Amino acid sequence: MAHGNYTQIENAIIDSPNLSNKDKIFYVTLKRFRNRQSRLCFPSMRKVAQRAGISIRTAYSCRKKLKKIGLVYWTNERGRNHSCHYRFMLEEGGIKDIARLIKDLRSN
Repeated sequence: MAHGNYTQIENAIIDSPNLSNKDKIFYVTLKRFRNRQSRLCFPSMRKVAQRAGISIRTAYSCRKKLKKIGLVYWTNERGRNHSCHYRFMLEEGGIKDIARLIKDLRSN
């Protein structure tokens, strides 16, 4: 889980009319697991759903939407107890990718 007592969330996520409240809480919850040094996180979908207070089906739906938008991507890597390593495009994308994402998040 992320180190510290807080999680930074981009204003574009909070203000986006294109994300539902469930999408936002999924994003926030997933980001809570991010390691600040490696910028990776790899929680199980069950754990994210439980912490977000949503069903696992809803969690998969939110994850799919965030991937489609380009906010979150992951690689499938088998580890000790996890298979997906998540990354956040607003932190790791290039300037053009980030600018496009922010524009898409703000548009209706």
